[in-house]
Amino acid sequence: MNYTNISATKGYDPCTDIKPADDSGYMAPSDEKEPVAPINRLYVEKMKKLCGSNGAQLILFSTPSTVNWTSQKHNSIQEIADELGLEYVDMNMLREDIAIDWQTDTRDGGDHMNDTGAKKVTSYLGRYISENYTLPAHKDDAVREQWDKAAESR
Repeated sequence: MNYTNISATKGYDPCTDIKPADDSGYMAPSDEKEPVAPINRLYVEKMKKLCGSNGAQLILFSTPSTVNWTSQKHNSIQEIADELGLEYVDMNMLREDIAIDWQTDTRDGGDHMNDTGAKKVTSYLGRYISENYTLPAHKDDAVREQWDKAAESR
C-alpha cells in the first residue's frame, strides 16, 4: 500500500482538558478474576503466533484507568500472560513508578490520560523498553527525520 497522508500527531488525539478522577478504591487488592471473553484470548494467541513467526515478541500492557481497570481484570490478564509465556506490564500496578495525578492527568474523569498524563505513560514505556530490550537504532533513518519534524510541528 502507498500511504500519502502524513499526520503530525501519528494518531494521537492531543488534549489538555482536565477532568479529575475519583481514585478511591482504584486497584483495591483482590484475588478474584474477571472473566475474559474467549474471543479476546483467541486474538491474543493469534497475535503471539504472528509476532513469533515474524521474529517479534508480544508484550501485553495496560494503561492507567480508574474507570475501566481493576485488580480483578489485572489478575485475569496476568494469568493469560503467564499461561502463554508473555510479558505483561500493567501500568495500573505501578503507582510508585508512574506518578499519575488523578486530579490533573486525565481528560475524562479517569478513563483516558490528557497530554500531561500521556507524557508520563509514554515516558515510562519508552524507558521500560529501552532498559529491557535491544532495538535497532534508527536515528539516521529518513523515517526518524519525519517523526522529528512532526514532533517539532506540534
